[in-house]
Parts: sequence; structure tokens; C-alpha cells
Amino acid sequence: MNYFQYNSINAAGVAVTDIVEASDIKEALQTLEQQGHRVESFRLLSAEEAGSYRQHASFRQQSHIRLSYIPEYIPLLETLATKSTHRIVRKQIQQTIDKLRNSPTLETLVEDCNTASLLPFLLSDPKSQAVSAGLEKWSLSLVQTQSATLARLRAMIYPVIAVALVLVVVTFLSRVVTPVFAEMFDEFQLSVPTPTAFVFWLGQQFGEYYLRTLAILAVSLGVGYALLRWSRQRALGRRVFGSFATGTTTQLQSMSRFVGTLAELLQLGATMEQALMLAGKASGNIYFRQAALSLATDLERPELLHNQSIATERLPPLVIHALQTQQPAARDSLLRELATLYQERSVQRSDQLSHLFPVFSVVLVAVLVGAFVVALFAPLTSLVSSLSG
Repeated sequence: MNYFQYNSINAAGVAVTDIVEASDIKEALQTLEQQGHRVESFRLLSAEEAGSYRQHASFRQQSHIRLSYIPEYIPLLETLATKSTHRIVRKQIQQTIDKLRNSPTLETLVEDCNTASLLPFLLSDPKSQAVSAGLEKWSLSLVQTQSATLARLRAMIYPVIAVALVLVVVTFLSRVVTPVFAEMFDEFQLSVPTPTAFVFWLGQQFGEYYLRTLAILAVSLGVGYALLRWSRQRALGRRVFGSFATGTTTQLQSMSRFVGTLAELLQLGATMEQALMLAGKASGNIYFRQAALSLATDLERPELLHNQSIATERLPPLVIHALQTQQPAARDSLLRELATLYQERSVQRSDQLSHLFPVFSVVLVAVLVGAFVVALFAPLTSLVSSLSG
């Protein structure tokens, strides 16, 4: 039996690219014509391509069969939700249960990163100990992610209060103190340095155009926050002077989900292409999804996966090294260890930031208020010199 790849227009007028199984070209064309296809291009797949397709089709067929047992997982997830002490995690698990009750397909499961990361366990035997342990691990990852998010939010409370205090102090100095100094320096016709001139300009903005200045600050902060969120979604690490940087806490968590899901899918028999695309969606990160899709496309040219300089431009070198491992058991084990490593790093990063933010905010307040005061009093030295002279 042979496999033929074709491009056609189906009976509904939709362009289709798929594969048909037949003994020869004539039988394949007859099959497609009977199904209402108007074939535009046609080619016989090589033995290697046919083997890859059979593995691909086998995994999808098994996936659809296994997904029919989803109702058996719902009691397990309800137990996890009951045991969880985190309100938001319970809500996330309940939302997952609601999705599973709607008879989801493989495609709909991967649309949400929570259900996509749960997919490897849904494709396993629900009665096995490995599934119970896997669900516990999945629930723990939700707890760790939520705990890290809450830790970052708590760590931001002090800096926000400090910034608000700075704003109040600067407003007071600009509206009350700065005009007095400006009038005194004008009376003595002093030439003020640039920092002092900037402070006077700032005082004018806060004094005469207070609401407009606050509106500009609010818009600037909003735009800055949006740009920060956009940039954080792009990559786990950026190439800085040719080296791969670690990335933010959120990106580490996304990479942990990506690598862990990849390992489980490969063990379940998915092709590397399928596993990369599904794990990329499970990561919940736009950059990782695109990188995984690009790498899956390059599997048609195997030399690119083994080209370290090209592959590591998309994913960390350790992940690429694990994917290049020839033995499936060793490869899956390495990927699981990397998933654990990235999760531990994300927790460490959250702890470090929660300690650094308060210190940074105190230093910021001291520097800004100190610079403001120094800028105001610096011209007084020349005034005292001129009076004493």
C-alpha cells in the first residue's frame, strides 16, 4: 500500500492538503473524485515519509480513542480541586473539568495551556499509578505558578507605595518649595545649572499643569507596562552578546510546561513534529509556540535540528541537546529533568525578586528625593560666594 499527498478543492470549495492511502495513483484519484475533491497536485510519498505519516496517523487515532475515556478523569480532578487550599487553583481545576465535560477534541484541548499541559495524562490509562502521580504533579505546577504570581504581586506592594510617596513629595516640593527658590534665584540673577533648571521646569509642570502632567504620567506607565508584558512573552532568553540569557520568571514557567509536556507526549508515541507543536501550545508563550512550530517544520530537513548554531537561536542549548539524544528513554528523562530545573529556577527567581523589590524601592526613593534637594541647593553655593565677595 502506498501513500499519496495531494492538494485539492473539496466539495465545499475549501482548499485541502492531506494524504490518501491507495495501491496506485489511479485508485487514489478515483477515491478522491468519489469524495468530491478536485485534485490540483499529487505526489507519491517516499518510504520514510510514509513511515512518519503512519506514526502520525497512529498517534492521532489512539488519541481520539483515549480521549473517549475522559469522563473517568473527572472524579480524579474533582478530588484534586477539593484537596487544593488555593482558591484560584481550585477555580482553574474546575474550569478544566467544565471543558472536559464538553467532549473536547485533541485540537480544542491544546487551545488552553492548562488543558494542553494536562493532555499527556489524558492520553494515558486513567487507572494507572503514573496518571495519579502525573495529575498530582500537574496540580502542584498550578500551585507553584499561582504562588509565584502572588509572591510577585506582594513584592510589588512596597514599591508601589514608595513610588506613590515619591509622587506626593515631588508634588509638594514642586508646588510649594520650588517657586520660592526660583523667585530667589531670579532676584539675584543667578545662572542655574541644568539639573536645577530641570527641577524648576518640573515644578512648573506640576504647579500650572498638574492634571495634564498626571495624565501623561498615567498614560506613560500604562504604555510601559503593556510593552513590558509584550516583550516578556517573546522569549525565555535573548541572545546577549552571543550568550543565551535566563529569562523572566514567567518565561521559566512556560519553558518548564513546554519541556515537561514534550517529554510526556514523546513517551506516549507522538512523533517529534506532533510533540513539538502540541507542547508549544501548552507552554502558553507566544515565542515558544512559534519556535516549536518552526523547529517542527525544520524536521523535514534533519540537518537543521543537528545544527547547534541554528537550533539554539530558538530554544535553550540544553533543550536542543536533549532533543538530539538518540535513545528515546534517555531523551525523555533529560527533558523531564530540564522541566524540573526550569520550575525550580522560576521559584528561586520569585523569591529573589520578593527580597530585592523593597530594597530597590528604598534606594530609588532616596536617590530621587536626594537629587531633587541637591539640585535646589546647589546654586546657593555660588550665591553665598557672591555675597561674601
